[in-house]
Amino acid sequence: MMAQRAFGRKLLAFAVVAALSIGLSPSLAVAAVPAEDSVPKGVEIEADDSIAVLQGSLPEAPLLVAGTVREDQRPVADALIVARIWPNTSVLQQLKVGEKAPVKIVDYATTGPSGEFAVSLLPRLVDDEYMEVDGSVSVQLWLVHDGKEVPWNFSALPPTGKEAFENWSTEPIRQSDSKLGDVLEINFEIGGEPNVRQSDDPASSWLGVDSYASSDRGSLSLVDGGVPVALATSTCWAAVPVGGTWLYNNRERFMAVYGWTGAKATISQAVSSSSSHTVGVAYKPNVGSWTVNGSTTQTISTGSAQTITGITNAFIHNSINYRRWNCSEANDNTTIVGTEIRPAGFYDIFNEPHTSALHVSYTLGCVLKSSGTIIKTQGTNQTFSAGVSTPYINLSARSGFNQGTRLEFNVTAPSKVCGNSAQGWLAASSIDVRSQ
Repeated sequence: MMAQRAFGRKLLAFAVVAALSIGLSPSLAVAAVPAEDSVPKGVEIEADDSIAVLQGSLPEAPLLVAGTVREDQRPVADALIVARIWPNTSVLQQLKVGEKAPVKIVDYATTGPSGEFAVSLLPRLVDDEYMEVDGSVSVQLWLVHDGKEVPWNFSALPPTGKEAFENWSTEPIRQSDSKLGDVLEINFEIGGEPNVRQSDDPASSWLGVDSYASSDRGSLSLVDGGVPVALATSTCWAAVPVGGTWLYNNRERFMAVYGWTGAKATISQAVSSSSSHTVGVAYKPNVGSWTVNGSTTQTISTGSAQTITGITNAFIHNSINYRRWNCSEANDNTTIVGTEIRPAGFYDIFNEPHTSALHVSYTLGCVLKSSGTIIKTQGTNQTFSAGVSTPYINLSARSGFNQGTRLEFNVTAPSKVCGNSAQGWLAASSIDVRSQ
């Protein structure tokens, strides 16, 4: 019976990925594979996997993420996929050095014959302490195969209960013109040049240090458009992370403002609602160097609101705290075999000095404005590949526009407004305002 359920799960995963590839809505009925049906023999699971086990007895759950695993472009079958969720920032901030983060395993899956997988999560099984202020959940997806493993992090938003988002989604997916039931896709390549691709925020479109180029001209060299990662030989996916030291006051570049003297900008954060920022997570395996391993969302609450004015051409910064989380061999807290650094709340917002930026003139969706105030409160901001500087590695950073994160231009002279999207400046991730 166990084998039949696992095989059924593979077929469903294949159907999900096939549906995604042709733009159709994936099925919701993807049952969890029982832990004993997926986990390699001899592995002791320290992390709480009660949600995964419970979901194995339930009829259906919304999709959390789908994807594929390949090795040198060839499909990898029977690889283990483990989805874990982390407690929210508030809970993690209270944990002392040496205390364990109560991560939970929410689903197991094995890849099908084409390397496909899909994992699910019932929202009602997620306790409040695992939800951020904006409603997102920090998910850590582990690929385990042939004695090696690699994690990838992302933040997921639960289904809305409406037709538009019947599965888990992300902020970029919700801001896009995605079709009914679109699900985040994460694709692993574990061959000679291991890398990961995330569908809602392709690394090939990230901005490098000069703000013009994609990230392969910045601090991050891509592999076929994917983020390079390192494969570990530990079993950290089954362990509980132990709190380490804090890394305070790391500068975050989250926005580029392009205005002129006839249209100066005002930027606000957390004025009427919270402001969400998606910032990078890094991982260092037992053998290898630090690598970028996805991202997670941090929220600025309305109690920390601030506005700056009179900006023309500048990069705008915050400052964010990070913290080390260690994986120990045999869970003994002594021999560290894996370490990650994760964002741990904000240190400062609108951290000065703002740095000057050369004006970028876009050519798409242009309109003319003679007066008034241009207010941008929708769309997803651009991702900076080196948006956060930490002592170990530069990590990505991206903010979203909403009522809490506002970009306004006060037009006092005839101006031209353009963006990087043919859909117009309202939908663009970056806009510029210049003289007509």
